[in-house]
This record gives sequence, structure tokens and C-alpha cells, in this order.
Amino acid sequence: MELTVDYDSSRVAFVQEDTTRYLVQVGEEWLLKRLARVPRPMGSADHRLATLQGALRYPVSALMGQQQGTMLLSYIVDPNGHTRDYVVEKSVSTACNNEVWRALQTLPDNWIPAIYQGRPVAARFYLTVKFQIMSSAEWLRFREEEERRGQSPAGDTKVASAPSPRYVQEVVITAVAQ
Repeated sequence: MELTVDYDSSRVAFVQEDTTRYLVQVGEEWLLKRLARVPRPMGSADHRLATLQGALRYPVSALMGQQQGTMLLSYIVDPNGHTRDYVVEKSVSTACNNEVWRALQTLPDNWIPAIYQGRPVAARFYLTVKFQIMSSAEWLRFREEEERRGQSPAGDTKVASAPSPRYVQEVVITAVAQ
């Protein structure tokens, strides 16, 4: 269990320990700090990523143009527990940027804010979305490898499983070319 909330008192009852340093706003500066309470979406971070993954589709115009690559988006979770200041740090294409933005708007915007030195503070998060096109043969090899490892491929999308800091969320969107 990662988090337990007592909704009657509006308090967090249990939080799994997290020793990650988060990029938080202290005064006018952004600093990496260990926090008394880390920012996290209400509910499950895994569920949030799975919902985002399910909402994303490879844009047809990007497919037709054979556009692939990794989009990097940064955003802030403010002291009130809402996201703001979305910035595309690295773009694949306008169509891919618009698709990620469309999918993000479908997610609930309720977060438990970061606590640093007894006060809620803004924290920066990053989302990477990798758009990739595979041939049918590559897709079949990928599926066989996943099945050998005991995992089932998730249709045309997959959450990246490489370890990363908790403030970096990663999603991979794969289109299979015929």
C-alpha cells in the first residue's frame, strides 16, 4: 500500500516512505530536496499513468509523416494540489503535443501537495511520452519477449518500466505499421 487517506478528517493516515529528492520551489529558487511529504496524485500514481496511457492515441498525421521520438513535458503541482504551468520541453510534432495535452485534460487534477519544512510547496514533475512506430515483425518479437518475461503486452500502448525518479513519469505509445 502506497497511501491511505482518512476522508472524514481530510488527512493522510499512511504514506509509504519516499527518500527521493524532489525539485521544489523554495522562495524564488527551484531546489532538489527530501520532503516531509512527497507530492502525489489522489488515488494511485500507477492508475493515473494507466489512465493516461489508455487515453493516448498515435496521431494519424504523425503516423503518415513517420514522426517518432520522445516528447518531454514539465508541469508544476502547486501548494493547493493542482497542476499548472505545462511546458513542452522537447517536441516530436505539433500533432503529438496536442494529443498529449488532450489526454492530460481527461485526468483528474487532484494532488496531495508536497510538504517542505512544515509548509506546502510547489513541486516540478516531468512526463515523457515516447512515440514509436514498429513493423509487424518487430511487434511480434516484442510481444514474444514480453510473454517470455511473463508480461502481457497492453495492445498498442505500454507504460515504460525502466526505473526513474518518481517525479518523472514515462509512457510509450507504439503504432504497428503493416
